[in-house]
Amino acid sequence: VLTLSATPIPRTLHMSLSGIRDMSVIEDPPQERHPVITYVTEVMYKYVINRKNITNLNKIIIFGED
Repeated sequence: VLTLSATPIPRTLHMSLSGIRDMSVIEDPPQERHPVITYVTEVMYKYVINRKNITNLNKIIIFGED
């Protein structure tokens, strides 16, 4: 079983460091990796739906007012 985590939870990290679980570190990013692009705007939408991004399986993270 392969378990991946960009931010390991304390329990999993402890298990890896104590030898209960094996730990592999990926030193190089995958080939042809797309860069992360971040935009900061003043527009505060509660919900944003962008059909192009959804169909291309890109990720959208929106932080707005509740």
